[in-house]
Amino acid sequence: MKQTEQQQRQQQQQQQQQQQQQQWLQQLLQPSQHQQQEEQQLQQQQRQHSNKQQQQLQQQRQRQQQQQQIQQQQQQQQQQQQQGTFYFIEISKGDIS
Repeated sequence: MKQTEQQQRQQQQQQQQQQQQQQWLQQLLQPSQHQQQEEQQLQQQQRQHSNKQQQQLQQQRQRQQQQQQIQQQQQQQQQQQQQGTFYFIEISKGDIS
């Protein structure tokens, strides 16, 4: 999970760097395009924000899955304990008779 997050962050940083370079070039060439570029940057920031929200959702889902796994393990342990005590009773009955 951490690896993919780092990759996504790196991609976002690269995108921002590329954008800044493009902005700088375009400002030099055509000052009138400055506003358009700002709008595009805003849109991309919003997209990045929604990506982050999706990442958080995925993390929450994973946590829930882990919790479910833990619960299943606890249930299995309880079942094993029950079987163990039942088995012990059977042996002791056998010993008595």
